[in-house]
Amino acid sequence: MKKQVNKKIFLIVLIVLSAISVSTGAAIVSSVPDQIILFENQKLNIGRFYTFDIQTETGGIITDGELKNDSTYFADVKFAGFIPVKTVKVSVIEKTKLIPGGESIGIKLYTDGLMVVGVSDFETAEGQMASPARNGGIKTGDIIKKVNGQAVNDATALSDIVENNNGQQVTVDICRNGNDIELKLKPMPDSKNKYKLGMWIRSSVAGIGTMTFYNPQTKTYGALGHGITDSDTNNVVPVGRGEVIPAKITTIKKSEKGIPGELRGSFASETGIGKVSVNNGCGIYGEVTDNSVFSGEAVEIASRDEVTEGKAYIETCINGDEVDKFEIEIQRVSHFKNVETKCMVIKITDPLLLEKAGGILQGMSGSPILQNGKLVGAVTHVFVNDPTTGYGIFIENMLAESEKIR
Repeated sequence: MKKQVNKKIFLIVLIVLSAISVSTGAAIVSSVPDQIILFENQKLNIGRFYTFDIQTETGGIITDGELKNDSTYFADVKFAGFIPVKTVKVSVIEKTKLIPGGESIGIKLYTDGLMVVGVSDFETAEGQMASPARNGGIKTGDIIKKVNGQAVNDATALSDIVENNNGQQVTVDICRNGNDIELKLKPMPDSKNKYKLGMWIRSSVAGIGTMTFYNPQTKTYGALGHGITDSDTNNVVPVGRGEVIPAKITTIKKSEKGIPGELRGSFASETGIGKVSVNNGCGIYGEVTDNSVFSGEAVEIASRDEVTEGKAYIETCINGDEVDKFEIEIQRVSHFKNVETKCMVIKITDPLLLEKAGGILQGMSGSPILQNGKLVGAVTHVFVNDPTTGYGIFIENMLAESEKIR
């Protein structure tokens, strides 16, 4: 009997230890980023408990000094020097000087195709409720690329194709979660005998944000620090074309606990200063067509391991088109966590900004963060329950994204 009890205890202990081992292993893997960005000649350091081996194209291991600019490598990360953790992507980019932004910008974005923001029923000519879109497999968030082989970029083009098809089945090419899918939909006449599919679509978005940097060498910019998402689907809007335009802040809706505030403004010009080529999780990026608004001096950029807790500054616009500097505190830095935009926690400490805005406002996203004279990142999010606090993204993450449009 005693042996049986001891055996049960042993099994329970073994199961508990196994669970701990699995959870610990999962935590170790998740703590290492999938991609690491290095500047040329920078040493790769992902924590004192980790080592790495960078693979060459022909096999073997290379050292830090052999890493070439504008190159991509893969590193085998090991915990405690011998436990395999994961293979990570290592991108090497040029460490250049950037002109910090802070200017408010208006953004006009036209989608690549039509974004489905809702699927709905309508009353047919027979008095019944129906949705050919739903019946044919259309889902909210789908991107309609073509209808009957014709590219569609606005609601009128889609309506014309459907109406002129006289109720015949239409072929709809969509993109869903990165996958191309072909669907067959049969339009139905509504109570006014107009053929419909039964869905809501969007082809453009517009808003206010903040410029993060201008790269005088490549004539490119980065802004926002997070992607522009559709308000109905919460999906990142696919870019067909777009532009950034100078903006002026006219009023401020002050932030309060539980209610984020907002910068409100208007487009200050009909002429854009840059194109929008990329919209992804790290912001918007493109070529600058008019650099006259960037009058500041270029500064050095900091790698993630140079960013420290302590005093820093943000540059942003809360009055007209004037860019001002405000003091903040970097409270926490996630040097090597697998995060894209929430790389550091920042807190507004400047009395004037707290008085005027109550903390971080919607529209401040992209405001550059500077520490020790270097550009270290940008504001990305506000904490709803404490608007004096929010997240920031590393500048190296944004610079890497801007390199993709060259």
